[in-house]
Amino acid sequence: MGFFFRAEDGKRGQVRSRGLGDVYERQQDDQSWAGGMGHGFGDFGSLGADVTWANTRTPSGKRYSGHSVRVQYQKDVNLTGTTFNLASYRYSSSGFYDFSEANALESENGLVDNKRSREEISISQPLGGSTSLTASAYSQRYWRTGRHDETVHFGFYNTWQGVSWGVGYYYTKSSEQNKSDRSLSFNVTIPLGQWLPNSSVSYNTTSDNNGYTSQQVSLYGSVPENQNLYYTVQQGYGNNGQGANSSVALDYRGGYGSTQLGYRHDKQSNQLTWGASGSIVAHPHGITFGQSTGDSFAIVRAPGASDVAIQNGTNVHTDWRGYAVVPTLTAYRKNYITLDTESLKDDTDVDLQGQTVIPGGGAVVMANYQTHIGNRVLFTLHDNHGPLPFGASAQVRKTSDDDVTPASGIVADQGQVYLSGVPEEGTLEAQWETDNISHHCTLHFHISSNPQQNPVKTVTGLCL
Repeated sequence: MGFFFRAEDGKRGQVRSRGLGDVYERQQDDQSWAGGMGHGFGDFGSLGADVTWANTRTPSGKRYSGHSVRVQYQKDVNLTGTTFNLASYRYSSSGFYDFSEANALESENGLVDNKRSREEISISQPLGGSTSLTASAYSQRYWRTGRHDETVHFGFYNTWQGVSWGVGYYYTKSSEQNKSDRSLSFNVTIPLGQWLPNSSVSYNTTSDNNGYTSQQVSLYGSVPENQNLYYTVQQGYGNNGQGANSSVALDYRGGYGSTQLGYRHDKQSNQLTWGASGSIVAHPHGITFGQSTGDSFAIVRAPGASDVAIQNGTNVHTDWRGYAVVPTLTAYRKNYITLDTESLKDDTDVDLQGQTVIPGGGAVVMANYQTHIGNRVLFTLHDNHGPLPFGASAQVRKTSDDDVTPASGIVADQGQVYLSGVPEEGTLEAQWETDNISHHCTLHFHISSNPQQNPVKTVTGLCL
């Protein structure tokens, strides 16, 4: 069973202008608190629930407060591979506004119809091999109006020799329209690895019940010289006066955020867009920069282990202090956060390669790793009677008052013991028992006097 609690306090500013010289700024405050818990029932699936309280003050001084309750159930059927997911969102009071709704209060469009309830269900069923059938639906209702939104989707998807394709049917009824829309789509994606590494070409078309048909061809992938720089080139066309459109875009996805630059042209306009996104996370051990986060995310703490790659995500790695933000986790499920040990420096080692965390919805969890910063050394220890016995314990003597655990290990055959996080100079202490008699010895070492190219250095000495 897991639980979480979260509090947020924010202020939003909007700058608007009316005519020349008439510029003013609106300020809008909102506060929210969230808490929840989840529990797994084995073969019967998992159940989670959370509640959010929110207070909002508009620029005119009006105040709104309310709460939102969410219940979520998920079940995987291992025998058939079926994934069943049911979530119900109920906004029990008319005074609850989420972030986007609160930001639009008293806007030029008038009063916002905030959500009252939302129910959704989704099912995914593999049909053998690389074929799957999916179905999903949701219904959403609002306060102060009897209208509601409905969406139903059925999809059939398949992959054959790297080529993926799918057919989808959509039914949509919007609260802003008096009629429902139905559409049928087809898409296919072909990898171009033999001709253009890390790139693909795709084609998709959509037709609806209003007689509109649109088509689009896209070429996208990553730049060969820089795997963090992605490109997209698109060309589309639509009938019934929609006309042609084209666009190009670049997207750089770094470890501390992403930046975008794009250009789009159609018969009505030319658009140049740019942007940047990321996260700044404050925690008990300081501040860490990272990529944009999802509802639940993790902070990796590996003190001193800089620039270590995290296998959970794209281009996620620790900063110069050994901290990183894993941007997305699956709530109420086991998430295994893995360090890429191949990216560890020669003077860095960790006790565990991975950690398992189970976050709640909207929770932030800490994944702690015990690090050893220093040399990797294979000691061969002897005393006056020969090699130290098998099973003796060896530990580097602690010389400071910090909370770093000193390097330690167990002596193996021939008096050998491997230690990581060993300083350039220090004292090694060994202890063992023979016939209920305790023995101990010490070895003073100085590694810098023995320069070696091998990441694991070797030291042989007499322990007295």
